[in-house]
Amino acid sequence: MVYVDVWDDYERAVEKLYLAGPLKTRYVSKYRHKDGKLVLKVFDGATCLKFRTDRIPDLRKFERLNLSLMTRMQGRTPAPPAPPGQQTTAATAAADQGVVPMDIGEGSLASKSQTQSKTASSTSLNAGQKGGKGGKGKKKRK
Repeated sequence: MVYVDVWDDYERAVEKLYLAGPLKTRYVSKYRHKDGKLVLKVFDGATCLKFRTDRIPDLRKFERLNLSLMTRMQGRTPAPPAPPGQQTTAATAAADQGVVPMDIGEGSLASKSQTQSKTASSTSLNAGQKGGKGGKGKKKRK
């Protein structure tokens, strides 16, 4: 296991390792709240690269690397890096790649199926009730 001290070297080595064998490469991130440390580990069975940090600016770099690796794992090409001083989020990066968030409004299929299931469950509950306690509790055996 090799701990890489410089982030840029680590990022290049990770991307190179992933591109060499995308089906063999594994990516693990571990955060220890007690110590405030983030440990990243990328390995492919023969090579293991690790990076350890407790600095907040490195977390932004981690998010950028994570987004890059996830887009590669999905078969897309990653977006070019943002110019210095401009922050990117996962939502803006997804919008740049043409990913449109789902709209769950009145006319969507999800809302129709939810209302249908609510009415079906309420009618089935009403049909099973017989007077008295309203179907609450277990039936007493005689």
